[in-house]
Amino acid sequence: MEEAYFSNIKTILIEKISKAQNEVSIAVAWFTNQELLDAITECLNKNIQINLIVIDDYINRNEFSLDFSYFVAKGGHLFFSTNEKLMHNKFCIIDNNLLITGSYNWTYFAEKHNWENIIIIDTPYIIAQYQKEFNIMKEALNEQLMPYTPLTYSTQRTNNIVSLDYLFTDLMLKKDKNSYEKLLALVKKDTNIPENVFNSFLQKNVFSLKLKYSLGILCFNNNFGEILKRGEVIPCEKSYDFCNPFSGQEILGNRIVYRDGNNFPFIDALPLTYPKLPQGKSKETITFKIRNDKKLYVTIYNHYSQKNIFKEYPISISNLLE
Repeated sequence: MEEAYFSNIKTILIEKISKAQNEVSIAVAWFTNQELLDAITECLNKNIQINLIVIDDYINRNEFSLDFSYFVAKGGHLFFSTNEKLMHNKFCIIDNNLLITGSYNWTYFAEKHNWENIIIIDTPYIIAQYQKEFNIMKEALNEQLMPYTPLTYSTQRTNNIVSLDYLFTDLMLKKDKNSYEKLLALVKKDTNIPENVFNSFLQKNVFSLKLKYSLGILCFNNNFGEILKRGEVIPCEKSYDFCNPFSGQEILGNRIVYRDGNNFPFIDALPLTYPKLPQGKSKETITFKIRNDKKLYVTIYNHYSQKNIFKEYPISISNLLE
């Protein structure tokens, strides 16, 4: 028998594991899926031997992902592969008569984000080869005994941006808002993480409110002066400088709008009166700040008078957030 699957892989794995009678051997690079851990832990309640090998890294052992302590306490055999020789397999042997292998890590990232595959094989000599390789790996590794302790960010700080990105995406797909935001707070304090990288994790946070539209000022000839971009995570703050387009212009309209395709629906206006100055001399800095109370606070600094003419003028924009 040889069967290939490209979707619903988690469900298929749980179904096959639930039929185990004696022993399950699992070698998988990354393992973060709670339902799959529950499936193999349930086997322990039926006195089925479970051997599990995963990579010893922050994705598998962080303080927010799976807690393997119950699995180990129930008699599960857990082995961590070090980076000296990275264990990059993804296979499972059930009762020494069924092999499941392929590209699939046992993670939310693999289940919900990637194109993945598994193939199920019951050919004895193929299974025997995989079981031999599994035993070689297991004998080369130390078993994780109780008490099981996860790695913490402070003691296992990683500059591997790819690993952090994987973990953030995995927590997002798991819909684990609390863990996502705790990890975000840790990364924010890490001076080794560049600001643009942190901002990319911030933007990925589906649990945060974001702007549905770009916000800015509608200028001469309906030119849009963008201040805050669509997708900005709340809270946020940015400033932009504007000048009078004509000499002798007395009023800058400061029409606050949002961009919806080629349309610019009106939100509010904070006009300023200036003396008749040459072109570009009536300068003002407009700051848009959005807080968690779902309001836009507008500050306009007049460079001619060197004063804030409007300071954190509040405008409700809850309908422009998602």
